[in-house]
Amino acid sequence: MPSSNRTLWGMQVRHLLTGLAVAVIAAVAAGLLTFVTLADNDTAANKADDVVNLSDPALDDNADVEGRPVALPYETFDGAEANTAEFLGTPLVINFFAEWCAPCLAEMPAFESVYQELDGEVEFLGVSHLESAEQGQKVIDATGVTYLLGRDPSGTMMADLDGFGLPTTAFVSRSGTVVKVHTGPLDAKTLRSMIDELIL
Repeated sequence: MPSSNRTLWGMQVRHLLTGLAVAVIAAVAAGLLTFVTLADNDTAANKADDVVNLSDPALDDNADVEGRPVALPYETFDGAEANTAEFLGTPLVINFFAEWCAPCLAEMPAFESVYQELDGEVEFLGVSHLESAEQGQKVIDATGVTYLLGRDPSGTMMADLDGFGLPTTAFVSRSGTVVKVHTGPLDAKTLRSMIDELIL
């Protein structure tokens, strides 16, 4: 084979190998990126699998339990057993929180404000979700809330309300039926408006 043809052939082979190498590297990089993204998502889910993407409006409210009568057992912070059936005859707001949930801590002073404003017209129950008593107490101390507080260490209370993220707030009528379950933080104005519209 003439040397000029060998040179041309060699250059073509080098170009082909270079292109193949680039393609392989790109494929590997894409695979690693996908793996890392999935691994990061899995780790985040394991750390806080109740966190909700609040930018997705489809996750805002849960209508599956609306109209359902509720009598939900929970624990008080002194270890006693209690039940939401005790509030029958009074509208009730149930708010689930956790120490790791920044939006929960941010909204709790607003709940306290509306609670004080309503002055017993509506009962409030804050529920520490899937936490130790010590973790729940840290939230109470940090936020300074004074409404009734309880614990749901097994998560069954929120599961019974078909709750899927934190913070979650349930609005219960004076007859003891669920009117609405809302997932996502609430400010004082929105909370008061929902109470007025839903359970007063």
